[in-house]
Amino acid sequence: MTLPYTAQEVIFNAASASATTVLKSEFVYCLTKVIEIITSGFTGTIDIQGKVWGGADYSNVAYSLMGQDGSQAISNDQIVPSASATARYLVSEPYPMMQIVMTRSAGSVSVIVHGWGVAFSPTADGDVDVLSIAAGTNVIGKVGVDQTTPGTTNKVEASTNVRRNTGVLHRNAITAVDKLTMGALTVTDSNVVIGALAAVAHSVAVVANTAEGPTTPSTGSLTPTVNEAIRIAFAQVANALSYDIFCSATSVDTGKWVLRVTETQRAAGGQCTVVGTYAAGGVAGAIDVAVVGTGVLQSANPNIVNNAYTPAVVAAIGSINCAGYSKARVKVSLSVTDLRSLPTLALIPFFGNQVSATAWHAGARINVPILTALGEGLNQEFEIDVSGEPELVILVDTITGQGSAVSIWVELC
Repeated sequence: MTLPYTAQEVIFNAASASATTVLKSEFVYCLTKVIEIITSGFTGTIDIQGKVWGGADYSNVAYSLMGQDGSQAISNDQIVPSASATARYLVSEPYPMMQIVMTRSAGSVSVIVHGWGVAFSPTADGDVDVLSIAAGTNVIGKVGVDQTTPGTTNKVEASTNVRRNTGVLHRNAITAVDKLTMGALTVTDSNVVIGALAAVAHSVAVVANTAEGPTTPSTGSLTPTVNEAIRIAFAQVANALSYDIFCSATSVDTGKWVLRVTETQRAAGGQCTVVGTYAAGGVAGAIDVAVVGTGVLQSANPNIVNNAYTPAVVAAIGSINCAGYSKARVKVSLSVTDLRSLPTLALIPFFGNQVSATAWHAGARINVPILTALGEGLNQEFEIDVSGEPELVILVDTITGQGSAVSIWVELC
């Protein structure tokens, strides 16, 4: 015996940030799906993608655009929706796994998926007769069925509501970004005759590194005594794993990479007479550089943006275990002292690693639009696909404004 089967999921609800969402598993039973796209001032694209079980990659699937006059236009092209409209797309191919990829540059979009199919229901016709079971406790094979106490059937959850936990205050009144900042340099003549630096102006710089990337550089300049090293002293940056040093016999801010040192080497002091080679010497807390660099410029990527995120530091305060959940509803509240300047806010999720307990992996950066259009208030909500991740932390990537402080709650569902 077969029974009609339906499923529905709101993929994006007035979403104003690019995202990719995998359809929930219930849609595997749906032979026909209708994707409803509702736009409001939207500029961007939508891709309807699917793959077979065990397939490595998603690819765009064929759909029919359902016109109000009954016409259907078949395509598998990327969809470029009208700015403010409602359109429906029919997908009749039974892909077991599907996802919706939304890339947005302006406006908002809602996407709702409806599915129809059939499901098998065992009856007395060659299977277990479940229709004639009397009230009370019965056993079908190894499954106990208690028909008198809802929700007690072998841990089957009796609920008509979406499963959602009670939530947690994940970050409270955060006023600064979750990244390292390189401190100031003290640049002097070492009075040590090593190397062969000319007595001309040299530019130097240092960045601090985490496992995620470098800070932006702190810089300095000096004209050394001929053949004497330039001494670059700087304080420890808490939670930094290493430091990259730059030096060139050119104008300020054009130093080239010359050496990487660990915190232990920085603390002990050291010297560099060959690019890329550290040697003991000098004074504690400083590196004596006696050669110009040949590597990347301090003023080029990867050093012009700060990627020195600190997910492990945030996790030490409190991470979120997402086991058993597919989505995280992120509720964001930004408070400001006043609006003499426009506040800005950007967040970035990091996910733990089930194999390596110390590894963290960045998700998609969330640029939170604040007070630049309708619906862009100081309190907003976003959805993140967590798919049972072992750990989740949400870092502050950018925060500006008068007295800006952000609090973040997370509910799993």
